[in-house]
Amino acid sequence: MEMKSYLAEKLSKMLFLEIKKGKIFEIFKVRVDENIYVPLKSKSLVEEIKQSEDLDNIPIIFFLEGMFFVLGADEDFKFNNEYKNMLDNIPKSEDYIKGRIFEEIKRENYEDAYVLLKGLLTLEESKDIYNKLILILENLRQKDKMYKEEELNIIERAKKLEGYEKPYLYESIIK
Repeated sequence: MEMKSYLAEKLSKMLFLEIKKGKIFEIFKVRVDENIYVPLKSKSLVEEIKQSEDLDNIPIIFFLEGMFFVLGADEDFKFNNEYKNMLDNIPKSEDYIKGRIFEEIKRENYEDAYVLLKGLLTLEESKDIYNKLILILENLRQKDKMYKEEELNIIERAKKLEGYEKPYLYESIIK
């Protein structure tokens, strides 16, 4: 299966809630032109239901994780620019998602860790994030060759960072 199709399948398992543009401004302090669909990671929501929490007020962290996931899974998603603006206005959103990525890696759920990390890359392009992306992809590629092209694409993007030599090393190992 092609990587893009595989990620689209993962996205189809997410829940999207339509939120009115006025509510978006109220919650995220971002003006949007229309109502937008904001993603929720269904798995997280199910865990919340199991703990019998009050779902009348869904915690913002579920939206936060969902937005990072969409950013990582589909570069062309309709609301990506809005998601980036919303995430920029949530204090410590990047710190939170780094913690979630760490948890996914601890659970050996490397695919979700990869998608979340790739989403983080859209807000914070750094050598550190590229290093982690390449390492996770290296692990995934050992299990499934589907990840080889994805790893090479990330390496090509990483080469554009000035003074960053590691992508060339990883590329020589793969090819």
